[in-house]
Amino acid sequence: MPMVQMRQHTTLSMMLVEELTLVKAILVLLALGSAASSVVELVTNAAEEATLALLLRASGLVLAGVGVVAATSEVLDEIHCW
Repeated sequence: MPMVQMRQHTTLSMMLVEELTLVKAILVLLALGSAASSVVELVTNAAEEATLALLLRASGLVLAGVGVVAATSEVLDEIHCW
């Protein structure tokens, strides 16, 4: 192989290696971005579920409190009737 062709071949090979490295770096960045997006989605879902659970507990406590007040009111009515 003549010297000029060898240089061109070597230069072309080096360019291909550099391009391949660049493509790999881009793929890694895309994968990291996708993973980060998934993590954000998981955290958001967990926060929503925790908030819903908290609201359900709070509403349960309010309903229980209303029940206690109603029962207390009935007991007081019974006492006053005596």
